[in-house]
This record gives sequence, C-alpha cells and structure tokens, in this order.
Amino acid sequence: SSGINAEYGDVDMTISDDMMSAIGTTLAAERRYHLFGVVYHHGSHATGGHYSAMVYHPYIQCWVNADDDKMTHLDDKAVLKHIPGRSAYLLFYKRVAFPS
Repeated sequence: SSGINAEYGDVDMTISDDMMSAIGTTLAAERRYHLFGVVYHHGSHATGGHYSAMVYHPYIQCWVNADDDKMTHLDDKAVLKHIPGRSAYLLFYKRVAFPS
C-alpha cells in the first residue's frame, strides 16, 4: 500500500501528446482508454492483507464487485472512491476510439 489517499478522477483516460512517441501522436483515436477492471489490496502492509476485484459488466451496464464468495453490483462512484485501507493494485483499461 502506498499510503496515498487519492480519489480516482474518472473511468476514462486520455494520454496526452507529451506522453506519446512521434508515431503515437498521429494516432489520436488510439489514445483514449476506458477503465474496465480494478484489483484492490486491502490492508496496511504489502506482506499481508486481502484482495478483491471490480469488473465492469457491459451487458448489465454496471460494476460487479468480487470479494471472496460475495458478488455485488456497484456504480462508477464506488469504484472511484477512496476507502481507507483499500489501494488500487492493478488497473485494467481498454482502448476506445473517439466518437466521429
């Protein structure tokens, strides 16, 4: 756990030109990403704790929280909200095209 208490901004991410290679700056449609999964670590130390995951389910259009044998539906705010003792360990994004 990093100890950083930060709210995630949004489930969408755009990579700016200064982060891209010369080839990447010409491919604007490939620079937008959408969050679809998060693995969380619960605990105060990296050597112990508990893991859970949230995954966006496109057919029911909501997030599903998987925590051991419990599955619950959540909205974007629950995924993005900082909860003390919970750190985003892995973030999964998919590339999406800008609307034409």
